[in-house]
Amino acid sequence: MIRDGAALFAYCLDILLYGILTVQTYIYYLAFPKDRWQVKLIVYFVYIVGIMQTAFALRDFYTLFCTSSGDLLWNINPRIFGFMWFTIPVSDALVAVIAQLFYAYRIWTISRKKVITVVVSASATTQFVCGIITAATDYKRIRVVSATNFVTYVVDILVWGSVGGLCDILIAIYMFYFLSKQLSRVPRRTQVPLTRIKRLLLETGILTAAMATSYTILSASVSTNFGIWFMIPGLSLSKLYSNSMLVLMNNRATITGGRNAPQSDLDVVSFHCSERPDATRENEGLVMS
Repeated sequence: MIRDGAALFAYCLDILLYGILTVQTYIYYLAFPKDRWQVKLIVYFVYIVGIMQTAFALRDFYTLFCTSSGDLLWNINPRIFGFMWFTIPVSDALVAVIAQLFYAYRIWTISRKKVITVVVSASATTQFVCGIITAATDYKRIRVVSATNFVTYVVDILVWGSVGGLCDILIAIYMFYFLSKQLSRVPRRTQVPLTRIKRLLLETGILTAAMATSYTILSASVSTNFGIWFMIPGLSLSKLYSNSMLVLMNNRATITGGRNAPQSDLDVVSFHCSERPDATRENEGLVMS
């Protein structure tokens, strides 16, 4: 029952995050039609990956909970069940490398720190390669830990999860420092608490770092009932990366008369604090007068 509950929760969370990603993508489509084609390509590509992941996850959900053979296949090895090779390692590694390189570019633009940019980029590339290796071994159904495939086990859990988690932690620490410094310059009356929490969790990568770390810990668990909980962070990671990236892009949009209208924000192209809309209108009025 614990095992089935963990799997059910993981699939439901994946659908929920897919809905949030759809809304974020639609907002981006409406608000920024003049963005560079490279940025649009990134947004729509990660959304397509999210669609494919949810589609394959729903196929596994049907096999597990709605067919008689699902439980038998699940008991053999949950990590190679159905399309698990795509819904976790391929999707997570592919979207993660895009998001992490995106953050690396952001760090370079706002700080010109070559060392941290290179470290983040190298870590992102390493976790991507390890994720693809993990997907290939899962697809070939050679997941039984033994002396012959011990290297595969190490690449999957100790390298892929650890490198990806460390990369996210590094991004989170640096972006938390930068974003906290930027928010401290904004008047307190314009700092909406929920907006501040959202930025600190999503824009800095703290949430993805926590999920990547929990995936590594749960994947290393030897207990069958407890170890199956790796599905929750595993199925969520790719959409958390996508949503974090889209939150950063969509924060350029301002609702006229909204609560956050006078608050400065980060621009996706230059990643510097943009001018407040009210200040811009005042300057225009001075020029006209």
